[in-house]
Amino acid sequence: MPGYILHLTAAKILLDKTSTELSENNFLLGNLLSDVERNKVISHFQDPRNNSKILRYPDLGRFIKKYYHFLSDSSVCGYLYHLYIDQKFYKEYLPNLVKYIDAHGNSTVERENVKWVYIKRTDEKIPFKQFYSNQYYYGDFTKMNNYLIKKYALPLDLKL
Repeated sequence: MPGYILHLTAAKILLDKTSTELSENNFLLGNLLSDVERNKVISHFQDPRNNSKILRYPDLGRFIKKYYHFLSDSSVCGYLYHLYIDQKFYKEYLPNLVKYIDAHGNSTVERENVKWVYIKRTDEKIPFKQFYSNQYYYGDFTKMNNYLIKKYALPLDLKL
């Protein structure tokens, strides 16, 4: 999943580009709420039938159905925006960058079958476990964090 700095960046960009009555502090806090819970199936409103998939993304309809009456609350809107960003990331962005491959060299969406990750931009095939490491996936977020914090003047002292 995108790191919390990336979520704050997306939220800040949205707030800066739109006129809204939302509380910036609460909207930004809401963008962090879903990652507090360890069980992402619950906190990210994922369909449990997709637990075996490599790319699991939020079902926004599940969230809206549950919290429909609270959508005027800035933190609830922030939570929904976090889920929206995750959905876009896993359904549209990441599949354009990588392909998951099984032991036979075939594309797969089943987590247990993934052995390799093919990185399209570099034409590189790396072991699955290596991809989700600081050398690749998580390392890219770490490298971007300081840049994003400065460029978008992200507040790191949100009020509870």
